[in-house]
Amino acid sequence: EGTATSGGRRVLAAEAGNVPVAMTPWNQQSLIVFFNRCIEEVAVDPGDPYSGSIRRIIEPYFGCSARDSVVSVGQELFFQDQFGQIRSLLQTVNAEQAGVSPDPLSRAISAIIPGRMTMSSLAKTRGVVFKNRLLFAVALDGLTEAFHVVVFNLAQKRWEGLWKLPRAVRQFMVSN
Repeated sequence: EGTATSGGRRVLAAEAGNVPVAMTPWNQQSLIVFFNRCIEEVAVDPGDPYSGSIRRIIEPYFGCSARDSVVSVGQELFFQDQFGQIRSLLQTVNAEQAGVSPDPLSRAISAIIPGRMTMSSLAKTRGVVFKNRLLFAVALDGLTEAFHVVVFNLAQKRWEGLWKLPRAVRQFMVSN
């Protein structure tokens, strides 16, 4: 496990079976690397990004199930973990620092997520933000494609609904 420099590039070497799922910029100076079983931060030194960067685990218990489930809203990142729960990275990090188990954002709708999730199709989850709402397309009730969308209102910090769609969501495209 560790970080190595090879031919002018960073190599993220993870433990066996813990593979990178997604990577996204965070806090102007860091990259968040979502593995399937944990989340790491790579703090990048602008003066020497190869030897001056620091890699640390920021969430040892939860990883990310789907690259397309990662949604950035300002300094916040939302994602679906490997157990099907929708999580807030800031909420997760703050709870870990306080020494408590972080509650998932989807706790209020646990009968749906993860209750009705098709666990073998977690990788089909897609997330997007649109007009102050988080939309997550998910596979439910044994379906192998994402025919349902759960909606979270960011301003009111509450779940608003579950939409059933006539066709599976394979990609989100949002325009004004």
